[in-house]
Amino acid sequence: HTLTTSHGVQAIIDSMFTEGDRRIYDTYRHAYGTLSEIIEEMQALGADQRGLERERDVLAFQIEEIETAGFRAGDEETLRSQLDRLRHVEELSSEVVQALDALGEPGAEEALGIAMAALERIARLDPEADTIVTTLANLAQGVREVRTDLVQFADSLDAAPEVLATAEARFAELSNLKRKYGDTLPDIERFVKEARARAEQIDRLISAAEDVDVRHRKALDDLESAAQTLRDVRQRYADTAGVSAENHLRDLGFSDPVVRIEIHDKEPTITGADRLVVVFASESSLTAAPISTIASGGELSRLVLGLTLASGGAEADVVVFDEIDSGIGGSTALAMGEKLAALATTRQVICVTHLPQVAAFANKHFVVVRSGARTEISEATGDERRDEIARMLAGLVDSDKARGHAAELLAMAADIHPGT
Repeated sequence: HTLTTSHGVQAIIDSMFTEGDRRIYDTYRHAYGTLSEIIEEMQALGADQRGLERERDVLAFQIEEIETAGFRAGDEETLRSQLDRLRHVEELSSEVVQALDALGEPGAEEALGIAMAALERIARLDPEADTIVTTLANLAQGVREVRTDLVQFADSLDAAPEVLATAEARFAELSNLKRKYGDTLPDIERFVKEARARAEQIDRLISAAEDVDVRHRKALDDLESAAQTLRDVRQRYADTAGVSAENHLRDLGFSDPVVRIEIHDKEPTITGADRLVVVFASESSLTAAPISTIASGGELSRLVLGLTLASGGAEADVVVFDEIDSGIGGSTALAMGEKLAALATTRQVICVTHLPQVAAFANKHFVVVRSGARTEISEATGDERRDEIARMLAGLVDSDKARGHAAELLAMAADIHPGT
């Protein structure tokens, strides 16, 4: 039932708000929306500020480690080649010496010189030998160039142990970087590029986190203030509705009812930070308690009617009452019929009743007849309605006196609420 839920009671109380009160409600909802957006921003950070700072420190170390090493594309191949040479420097030096000995005096260079002199003499006697002279001259020049290159290569060989140690340390450093950051130098370069981008992002997030913390605290204060203002308004209307509902319930057969709407704290939502509870006692001598624990079906229906009338309107376009006439009759039933008719001027009211005093105030009267598992519903109009009211009054349809009382009851209801 609507009164057994905080949302239902809140809707009844909020329906009493004036235009100015609704602006207070709007202020609260705006504050709630602002706080919700800030919380989403905080969640989007993905971690707290300390966590972000730790991640940034790790990235800074990684970036510095890679940049300090100073490797560039192609360095790995160059370093491998250098290591291969240094690891075989003694063997290389020995082979170079042998090659220089073979090419130098009294080696190939001297033999080529002798051959060249002979060919030049031949060419003076037979010009066709000029081509051979030229070829041999080129060969001799090539040998000289090879010998020069071998001398330079020999000079470049450094057998100092510290040179090899330095190269091996450099290669180990590269291997360590590859183990941590990528299989190749391009992979490592890609890693450091992404690390720089992430570090910049974290700097922005930390800056935003500091700003969002300030805004979050302010938003919490604003929401708390708006929630208290909204609660004050609701409490004022709740007090008024409780007193008014008690008066309506007296008309509906309660001698000294107690109706109180209490407001308790709850986690803020878009509708406020209030949990509304209707506390009720059918007599002031009884202990009032939440209606979900003590009110009977008939009491609950009459309490709904009383609070709905007290609020000046229900939160729903259609209101259904069942068992609302339980335990009442006479003038109380007439009062109930009148109040239901008043409520029906602004919304659709459906009431299941056995009381003719209540039925007489209806705009439309439907008769429900059950036969076994079959139920028939038909509208009663004109004389049929009068006869049905007579049956409800006296259980007699053919009694002229009963029909007269029924007609009188319908006329009275029509006078009080024209159109019924």
